[in-house]
Amino acid sequence: MRTPIIKIIFIAGLVAGTMDIVGALIVYAVLLHKASVMLILQRIASAAIGPAALRGGWATAWCGLIFHYFIAYCFAAAYVLLYPYLPLLRKNSLASGLLYGLLVWLIMNRIVLPLTKIHMAPFQWGAALIGIALLMLCIGLPVACITDAYYKKRDREAGS
Repeated sequence: MRTPIIKIIFIAGLVAGTMDIVGALIVYAVLLHKASVMLILQRIASAAIGPAALRGGWATAWCGLIFHYFIAYCFAAAYVLLYPYLPLLRKNSLASGLLYGLLVWLIMNRIVLPLTKIHMAPFQWGAALIGIALLMLCIGLPVACITDAYYKKRDREAGS
């Protein structure tokens, strides 16, 4: 019996969202000591809530985590649903995933975030490269690999 596509979107979004937030927390809270875990999550919430999110304690941090997963699920769903219609994605899941991670960064940093209530820091190449790498490895690759595996399995089952 075939796995419903909604389950693949759920799995891809959960894996990518988890990898991305854990990666961001490790890089920014643990390695670079730029912010606490709570502050990182509050900054995510501040995109929708505004600066008040930074004073909301763990309540707004949890909101930030929910927003984070919502965004991860949206990007996972877009990839999973577009995959059958874009033959380029089938050619190489590694390259497709890395490019999708770059596209996610571009969409988030050049379209979505400027439209939110978040305070945007001036562009810095170092910060941009860290963000791009995180999204390529933690969003693009897992979503592409999970999606590719799903469709290849579905195609094999259909051919049987």
